Amino acid sequence: MDTVSCKLKLGAWEIDTKDDPRTELLQVLTERGMNSPAGRCEVSLFVTPAAKPGLLEQAVGAAASALGIGGGGSSGPPKFSMDVRGLAVAHDDAMEITLSNGDRSAKVMTAKVDRVTGHQGHVRFSGRATLAAAARARTDRVFLSQGMAQIAGDLATDAGVGTGQIDTGDTYPYFVADTAQTVFDHLLSLAQLEGMDLYDDADGAIVMRRFAKSGADRKLYHGIHLLDARVYHDVTACDRVQVTGEGPSSSGGSQKWHHLLKDPATVQSTAGQGSGARLLARSAARSSDAVERLAKGRLGAALDGATRGTLRLLGDPTITLGDAVEVTSAPWPEANGVYKVVHVRHRVVKRDGYVTTLGVTGMGGSDAAGDMLGAALGAVAGLL
Repeated sequence: MDTVSCKLKLGAWEIDTKDDPRTELLQVLTERGMNSPAGRCEVSLFVTPAAKPGLLEQAVGAAASALGIGGGGSSGPPKFSMDVRGLAVAHDDAMEITLSNGDRSAKVMTAKVDRVTGHQGHVRFSGRATLAAAARARTDRVFLSQGMAQIAGDLATDAGVGTGQIDTGDTYPYFVADTAQTVFDHLLSLAQLEGMDLYDDADGAIVMRRFAKSGADRKLYHGIHLLDARVYHDVTACDRVQVTGEGPSSSGGSQKWHHLLKDPATVQSTAGQGSGARLLARSAARSSDAVERLAKGRLGAALDGATRGTLRLLGDPTITLGDAVEVTSAPWPEANGVYKVVHVRHRVVKRDGYVTTLGVTGMGGSDAAGDMLGAALGAVAGLL
């Protein structure tokens, strides 16, 4: 039987359950998702109370307090913290979680402590993911003639977070980010313009990538890896997307500023065919290439979302957001197929062991939306 272990950094406290038989860990839970700031983690411990000082120590402490010794001279309320094995864990302390199951090991989350709850020695430290910090931050910026990666990097810096892999994107004559929306909202808008997914990686860095995989990264065999699979195949509510940009940049030059157009046909693009149309207008899309890319990206996301499901499997820390997984050998043919991982949940608890739950969608994407087969591929997205 494979051995499950956890390496945890919680403020100044570190533990590896493989080497520490005195572990206080009761449960570890991590969740990360695409295009959402709701990523979180929870670490539950049993913290034994510290030994009470003797009468002599109490008397010495009272005398020192009366004389002002060790007062620290700090103004304002003290920062809340809790001792774990004599080390203080406080709000905004870093949390790093690495999980292992047999020979598979990977860091699954980096976060910061934002809540501490306790009840009779049972203490839970909750952490927020990187995108949660971006969802709390606001900025006022106007970007002129800058590339997508540069804009994303500057927005992340304003939110106090780092960037990881960011695919190459377009250069925008102008892109406005104001305090009416959060930094996360602006990053998501930028990602949608480029047909990319927005998420944070296991190191806590912001990632913006296009999904362009044609095959599976991993095969999940029913009865070996897979414990349960639930897949829903809906009729897509959107089979056609029409996008209108601003200004005929393709013919008049990207520096032309046109706020009102008599005929918007020169900056319009339509992807897909059907009656379920979605109409979008984006001022940042100032060329025919930009509106076409946005139309294909939004249609691809709608087609993918028509097929969605939940896969529950034996704990695997190596599967991450943006992976393509193939379900095979399932006795129900509608569950077999290739899927895109859009949500990952790891849970380690002494009673149930280590279980990974994947949220998945179909795997058509903007490539499927780019030709006449897009609607057909969306109807069977995720199936081989």
